[in-house]
Amino acid sequence: VWPRCIWTYMSCHVGAATPTCDEITPDLCELRQTNDSLVVKGLRLNYWRFEASPPSGLANERLPIVMVHGGPGWSHDYLLPLKQQACRGRTVYFYDQVGAGVSERPVSAKASAPHLFDIDYYPEELAALIRHLGLRRFHVLGSSWGTIVAQLFALGPNSGGLAGLVLSGPLSDATLYIRSQWDPTEGNLGAMLPPFVQRRLRALDAARDFGSAEYRALAKAMEARFTVRTYPPPDCYTRASGLMNDEIYVGIQGASEFTIGGVLAGWNITARLPALGALPTLLTAGRFDTMRPPLLRAMAAAIPNSRTLVLPHSGHCSMIDDPKLMNDGVADFLGCVESGACAAAATPPRGAHSPGSVPRQRGEEARTAEGIDAPSDGGGGVYHRLVRVGGVDGCVEASVSATTASAFGGTEGRCKGVGYTVPTGSQAIPFCCTVQGFKRPPLSSGASVLQSAVAGGR
Repeated sequence: VWPRCIWTYMSCHVGAATPTCDEITPDLCELRQTNDSLVVKGLRLNYWRFEASPPSGLANERLPIVMVHGGPGWSHDYLLPLKQQACRGRTVYFYDQVGAGVSERPVSAKASAPHLFDIDYYPEELAALIRHLGLRRFHVLGSSWGTIVAQLFALGPNSGGLAGLVLSGPLSDATLYIRSQWDPTEGNLGAMLPPFVQRRLRALDAARDFGSAEYRALAKAMEARFTVRTYPPPDCYTRASGLMNDEIYVGIQGASEFTIGGVLAGWNITARLPALGALPTLLTAGRFDTMRPPLLRAMAAAIPNSRTLVLPHSGHCSMIDDPKLMNDGVADFLGCVESGACAAAATPPRGAHSPGSVPRQRGEEARTAEGIDAPSDGGGGVYHRLVRVGGVDGCVEASVSATTASAFGGTEGRCKGVGYTVPTGSQAIPFCCTVQGFKRPPLSSGASVLQSAVAGGR
């Protein structure tokens, strides 16, 4: 799902310089970019390949990743902060779905390419790209609408070779997606907007008055809070919005980002998600995302081997609003998958922390790596890697067995220095503990806390 409204009017009116996505992406290296195309159902699809230049020594060891953009009808451009994954030793692929971006766009998709309004076409398109690239083992990252494509691909007959799945700003239930936004406690619309604005939005929605000047103004204001919070939005975002195919967006998503219509109305795949089985899956969302905690909890509960990462500064575009934390989180997860440490189910047992929040340590505030207060909605789950800046003590997110807790200076069944218990047993479970005397490796080294823990504890 992706907003129809665009941001460029802001930069024009206030004269603010538009940053580039390269400028907002930390630790970006020299990259070699190549592009090519293939034909899918008679229409050209363009794709791009990024690799470190010169190639990293890990290039042949780490699996490639294919990025699936949102929309529907947007381009891949807003995802470009994630090309930083290539600096970590893996090949990164982006593509524009047919009908979107700079891939072939029929003058009238409804008349000449009606399959572009069939949700089931898009996982077939992804499978065609992967076959064309000759990938035998790989990861897939889907964003927004791209998470729908990625889930269907993972559940389909062409997913052989899929090693790990990342769903950024995900949804599996269109009705719950809207209901969660209006949740009076956790919703972006129902809990974060003033009552008068809520009333106006409901009235305009009931009247289906999405083209009115009032609704357009409200939508633009909400996008600034919930879609991309970086101001002014960087060039890759404005480029993606300018390349949007309105016909496809409206036909699949409907006329408004904050309601649901088109062919997605009533779409729900949650009951099928247990069939993902042992496939390691990372769910990511921004603290201010349109994809709200009730939706994330439903998906986390349904996916047997899932982990959740909430980015503290982000709206829907976590790769833009929190590029470092997002890239670190994705890299740690992919490393965990490739090391085998994420092979076992990571869903917390009954009574353990629930998805969608970060706990506060007793007697002190939990803080992110940037020193900002970590969000807490009372659920108690841990979804950032939290580190006290400048110290050797910190709170580390991992998914490891209780026996590996000793690598963090903890003991079996309990983390040292903070009152969160770790269930005992051999099943891998997510936990957070205060590390006493454990020196975290520098981020620039490419080593993750999780990988260090696994190496030291097994």
